[in-house]
Amino acid sequence: MKVKNIKEIHIDGRRWFQKSYGNTYNTTKTLVVFNDGSTEEFTTSMKYGYGDHYKDVAVNNLVKNNILPKLKGDRSYYWSDFKDLKINMYYSAIDCLKRDLH
Repeated sequence: MKVKNIKEIHIDGRRWFQKSYGNTYNTTKTLVVFNDGSTEEFTTSMKYGYGDHYKDVAVNNLVKNNILPKLKGDRSYYWSDFKDLKINMYYSAIDCLKRDLH
């Protein structure tokens, strides 16, 4: 598993609010930077979820792709797991139009 070689993870989230039904959807683009300077990028398709849900989606995608181990905390507490693994985490999200989702 590559966990020991990960230097930092950057999560770029995009959220779209569907006015007609009142639902929020998100997509993510995640860049994993390894200690040797190499990078790997992961994306997720449109998922239902509002607020910071995009971060959960991105982390679960990294677990699914065997970049991260299954984290010990539940969805609310995985940030402490990154601290224990000594991985720097950066994230941001913008609200956009549906056509601007990744």
